[in-house]
Amino acid sequence: MFLIGIIAIIISLLFYKKENHFHFENKKIYDLVLCSIFLLGCFLLLYKLGNVPYGLHVDEAGMAYDAFTLSKFHVDRWLNHFPVYLINYGGGQSALYAYLAAISVKILGLNTLAIRLPAVIISLISLYCFYQLVKQEDKKSIFPLLLLFLTIICPFHIMKSRWGLDCYLLFPFLIISLYTFLMAIKKEKKSLFVLTGVFFGITLYTYAISYVIVALLVACMTIYLLIIKKVKFTNIICMGIPLFLLAFPLMLLLLKNSGILSSNFHFPFFTIPKLWAYRGGELSFHNILNNLNHFNIFKKLVVNDHLYYNMFPQFGSLYYVSLPFLVVGFLLAIGKSFQTLKQKDMDANLLLTVLFFITFACTLMVADPNVNKANALFISMIYFTALGIYFCWRHSKSSMLLILGCYAISFVSFSHYYFVKYPKEVQNSYQFVAKNDMDKALDVASEFQDKTIYVNDYSSGQTYIYTLLYEKINPYEFNQTVKIKDYLVKSYKNYVFEIPEILDEDAVYILYKEDSKMKELQESNFEMIDCHNFKVLYKKES
Repeated sequence: MFLIGIIAIIISLLFYKKENHFHFENKKIYDLVLCSIFLLGCFLLLYKLGNVPYGLHVDEAGMAYDAFTLSKFHVDRWLNHFPVYLINYGGGQSALYAYLAAISVKILGLNTLAIRLPAVIISLISLYCFYQLVKQEDKKSIFPLLLLFLTIICPFHIMKSRWGLDCYLLFPFLIISLYTFLMAIKKEKKSLFVLTGVFFGITLYTYAISYVIVALLVACMTIYLLIIKKVKFTNIICMGIPLFLLAFPLMLLLLKNSGILSSNFHFPFFTIPKLWAYRGGELSFHNILNNLNHFNIFKKLVVNDHLYYNMFPQFGSLYYVSLPFLVVGFLLAIGKSFQTLKQKDMDANLLLTVLFFITFACTLMVADPNVNKANALFISMIYFTALGIYFCWRHSKSSMLLILGCYAISFVSFSHYYFVKYPKEVQNSYQFVAKNDMDKALDVASEFQDKTIYVNDYSSGQTYIYTLLYEKINPYEFNQTVKIKDYLVKSYKNYVFEIPEILDEDAVYILYKEDSKMKELQESNFEMIDCHNFKVLYKKES
């Protein structure tokens, strides 16, 4: 599939220069190249989707169980009726992904494929919108195809699109919103402005940092468009009304969790939850200097953020070959933006450049930023990289094969590692492993339902979520038996999520493979069943 994409790009480059741009004169060939690249994108996101990444990440698992309860009982795990924000493990989680996953779970059942499919579908839609967004400037240029191809093979895009992390919806929904926004400006249709307001409003439910990003972006662009008289005030109202209506529940959420509003108010169709641990302080000006110190922000977003599910340090988030093109493209984008401002106009380049500065400023204010927290920033970074590559191709056609060769080697190496080596390596970690191996352990433990089952809480109060997924337990039953201490689930039914100091010889233990309690149990003549990363220990009845 990758060879098809490379061949498509090479064919497209044969249709060259017209007024110093690469152009297509044959629409059929253009459409063939476009379809080939898009099919490559579909393949990369759907191939082994249920198995790569291996297992379920703990946040993915939390979202999955809430999606299940929403699809079947219309409540989250804490019995909030259609919540606008999920409590999750106490600190909160944006709700949009859970609602999208609830649809696929309803259709396909509660499984890894159903949980991850919404990420793939939304990513594919955003690829089309990203392509259309930059295509508006020159409908025959090769640049939109280059941008589409680069996005599809980018490590960041592949990795973020293949698992159900709520915040990764910010990237695609911002792209969709920007596309509808530009179309609304170009066509001056009130219906498109309404649609833009709807998409920006929906974007607010992807990730908490979007509150600031959307507010600043819409404010900056609206003021600019009114000043240059590029948009009517009535059209801004058409966009603002749906945006405000969708933002209103989240305003109440912020006011309630800041202690400004009483928690004793209810709505008939949705719930404003009270979080156990409100994280409003994670965005602060105090974080800026620390993130700029020794280029911390650059290292974490491009080289290694130390989260193996976000990027691999040997490849980086965009491939290391992209770095010079990223710098060149950034400078070109700023130059083009000044030209657009002088002409009192609006285009995709200006939108994406303004988006970069807003998302970069927000990322600087985030405590301990990483790739998933800063995922909106990558929209502009990928665009800048494509712009830099396009510039080099236009000015040195001989560089084409060298650039393609570097990307081909990088992509093939990354693909082999991600689809072949990574699943084997992550099986020996705790980040994604639990669901697969925990299910095996729980299958064994299910034979002892009359006994207490102690489960090693190796993920700081969150291991219980895998037992909920395994059992597909009714959330009302869960809440009737759950015991919580210091905002951590300690037990429900016959499951206990902490290992007792004094040995309970009549119980069953599910321990992580490196648990220090293992030796003591074996010395007390407990039988052990190996479930890869988990071990089930019990005593045979005499």
